[in-house]
Amino acid sequence: MTQLVNIDGKLYGPDDATISVFDHAFLFGDSVYETMRTYRHKVFLLDDHMMRLENSARMLYLKIPLSIDELKGQILRTVNESSIPECYVRLIITRGVGKIGIDIESCKKPSYVILVQPLEPPAAHFYRDGVPITVVSIRRNDPGALNPRMKSSNLINNILAYREAREAGAFEGILCNSQGFITEATGSNIFVVLDHVLVTPPAEAGLLEGVTRRLVLDLASRKKIPAKERNITPEELTQAAECFLTSTTKAILPVRSIGNTELSPVPGPVTMQLMSAYDDFVDAC
Repeated sequence: MTQLVNIDGKLYGPDDATISVFDHAFLFGDSVYETMRTYRHKVFLLDDHMMRLENSARMLYLKIPLSIDELKGQILRTVNESSIPECYVRLIITRGVGKIGIDIESCKKPSYVILVQPLEPPAAHFYRDGVPITVVSIRRNDPGALNPRMKSSNLINNILAYREAREAGAFEGILCNSQGFITEATGSNIFVVLDHVLVTPPAEAGLLEGVTRRLVLDLASRKKIPAKERNITPEELTQAAECFLTSTTKAILPVRSIGNTELSPVPGPVTMQLMSAYDDFVDAC
């Protein structure tokens, strides 16, 4: 089976898995989610993802229908029931079925959905040669309007930014906040090397604090690589000696160009050191 879906504890094939059209996740995007992956059929950094899920649900006033331990058990059960060598796992907590209206009190029972399908990481040559990125005109959601630290299923902001990036021939787009500072990519966090220091935008800039982002900062500390979270301007981005993206499915992905600015060498020495440290971390898990 190429896909397996767990809806509230029942397992389905992809053609049989359905939720109600009256679920507020469908009507209003009223849900939160986490994306995970496996290494050697083991879910990577599961506890970290569950911590972030709890935070997202709290920010959305959304009750998780199971305890975290029970939810983890359902994730592992679904992965183990699949015959997929390495899995992409998406967990969604929906508001549940309710009246057509924005009153969340009409939704009495939240649901959970666990999607398991084959992992499709970026092609191997991207890790060898890097990917092109570009700064897009779409601004990141302002934290005062829809806080990006909440991993909700409302991804219109990302979709529009990604479309603009793809039209420009880029692998991903880089969004700025309303103050003009870099926040993150359309589906990743971003790191640069400036003046021999590893730099990434701070959470306060308006971004989702990625699980892999946190791991990379920890690995940099272990390797005694100077690192800093601070605001980055688009101009500084093009002055970077190195740049890479991080996410659960991409791990550490080198960047070869930022708009019309080419980087060399790719991957750079800091990027290569962190990619090696990441691989060692995975092997030790």
